[in-house]
Amino acid sequence: MYIRNRIKEKDDSTLVSICTQNFEIPSSKIENILNQAHEVLIVCEPNGKIAGFLSYRLRINHMVLVDYVVLDHSVQGKGIARKLLPAFESYVMKQGITTVYGMVDKENQQGIESFKRLGFETKGSFLTNYIIEKKLDQVKEITSNNLHLNVRKLSPVPKLGNR
Repeated sequence: MYIRNRIKEKDDSTLVSICTQNFEIPSSKIENILNQAHEVLIVCEPNGKIAGFLSYRLRINHMVLVDYVVLDHSVQGKGIARKLLPAFESYVMKQGITTVYGMVDKENQQGIESFKRLGFETKGSFLTNYIIEKKLDQVKEITSNNLHLNVRKLSPVPKLGNR
């Protein structure tokens, strides 16, 4: 498994297909998610086949808020998420990111437990979600020379429902 940057023209149709086949969500919502993301990273199997994606919409200084981690059902349960997190952490640490945030639906006990095993802590709640946080191991000293402020207005995150 490896991650790479999204190539919109090449990848989006596959990402939309994965989401519409695995979740009850219209393709227009997936296209909107992809277009609003600050960055979309493609999750690939060793043979290069797209297995899913990870996206984040908000980056403030040394923190990112991950919106979605979507994996095709055919690769779920094969340890890809456990491999994805270290690859993602390494990628964002090279950009000066020291903290990763996310939200997990309060009813998703399996997801909450999985994130705890991966080093995340529950920091609070917002509406129907728990806010989770992970401080990255190789925290770089943040100085005024390497701060990057890039904020985008957040819109509500659409729910992905299982079929």
